[in-house]
Amino acid sequence: MKALSQHRGSDQNIKDFIERQHTRDTAAKASFISYVEGFHAADTHLMSQEALVESEQTDGEGLNDSQLFRPLQRYDLILQKIFESINHLDCIKLGTTLKKINWEKGKVSLSCENTSTKEPIFYACEKLVMAIPLGVLKSSNIEWNQQPKDLKKTLNFLEMGHVQKLILKFRSRFLGGSHKETAVIFSFHSRQLFSDVVDLSSS
Repeated sequence: MKALSQHRGSDQNIKDFIERQHTRDTAAKASFISYVEGFHAADTHLMSQEALVESEQTDGEGLNDSQLFRPLQRYDLILQKIFESINHLDCIKLGTTLKKINWEKGKVSLSCENTSTKEPIFYACEKLVMAIPLGVLKSSNIEWNQQPKDLKKTLNFLEMGHVQKLILKFRSRFLGGSHKETAVIFSFHSRQLFSDVVDLSSS
């Protein structure tokens, strides 16, 4: 990581950077690749060297800090608090799929459908703020009459990592209380095992 941050050449993907390193330590290279592909869930052929350096830089208090955080209680309580702060819950439309966006200056119309009944639904507004998953935004699932300027160009520089998520359900809670809490991260790459055990007791 030190060699990565000290690189002064043009930006490049992680794969090219590794191949240009003059070292015979293949184990170190494999471990680094495992870290990028495991912890960051990134393709080394696509992830930018500068992006990785930026994500690793931290002042100890920012979101990129190495310390992990989690709710002390259930995650659903976060959504519950958000719902409690909303005066009119009927403004939240669940089970609704956005199909088409028609935009013109000062006016936006949305063509949607009910996920279960496929019944068409329409909304109209002056402005639209979107928070769409990257994969959906890059797909052709949403039709536009005209996309925002430079959107396609920007999307070409953004990628979403591929992650396989494994959820284990236990009969009783064994973390918390007097027990030291740990999180273990594993990544398999070319028979190299990358694992990271993180202390969560201070979270």
